[in-house]
Amino acid sequence: MEVLAPGRRRLWHPQRQMVGGLVDITDEDIQVGNWRFIRILPGEIGLALKNGVPQILEEGRHLLTLPDWRFCQKAQSTGFDLEFEGCSALRIVRVRPGHLALLFENGRPTWLPARTEPYEFMLPTQEFITVADMMQDVIRLDNENTMDLVRVRPGCIGLAWQDARPVILTEGMYELRAPMHQFVKLSSSMDPEIRLDANNSLDIVRVLPGNVGLVWEETQPRLLQARTEPYILKKPQQQFVRLVPLGEEHIHLSSLHIITLKT
Repeated sequence: MEVLAPGRRRLWHPQRQMVGGLVDITDEDIQVGNWRFIRILPGEIGLALKNGVPQILEEGRHLLTLPDWRFCQKAQSTGFDLEFEGCSALRIVRVRPGHLALLFENGRPTWLPARTEPYEFMLPTQEFITVADMMQDVIRLDNENTMDLVRVRPGCIGLAWQDARPVILTEGMYELRAPMHQFVKLSSSMDPEIRLDANNSLDIVRVLPGNVGLVWEETQPRLLQARTEPYILKKPQQQFVRLVPLGEEHIHLSSLHIITLKT
């Protein structure tokens, strides 16, 4: 079988004959015998299966030969997240500038940056999760700390667990993955009290002029005097209690007493 281009033809050979009659070359879907011509218009993409394997059809005309090929459907190529009913395992995702894609690849969490060409994700090798805005301070793959992308901006600090130990995240970008890492929160570095949790696992205390801090250190009560740099207190050696204004008449912590006499 062959295609006759526009023009006048003389079919004189006994083995040559017209099949299916004349067709309009502007038609988007032409089927003659086991040939199927699919026309993908500008701004569209198509999906076909070749021996069961998905194939993307770009702009132009495509010849699909049955039974090896099976056409599924067309979609707008400008879409940011395309799914096809004929192939539910395929997902085509366009990641715009300023965004990133979150996914599992071979069971491992990962992320992909923005680019001009769309990404083609195929189950079960790649499981697309979502597209996220890169300007967010915290981007989570899920609620289980499987992968957290954390941006610590100037004037902030982050708190996290690393190998079951509390750690402080200074300014920068971090990619934290379970089970080694567990991100907790971001805080302003100027906050007077920054607590990792309610168990005094890690406390960052800034004692400003006019205040004192009360803390247990090696089972003994101790005062934290005002200073420029914050105190970093960790269990079990230290256990922060509270900040107290120096103006209070009676400040005490167990056997530690500070009494202010006013005249």
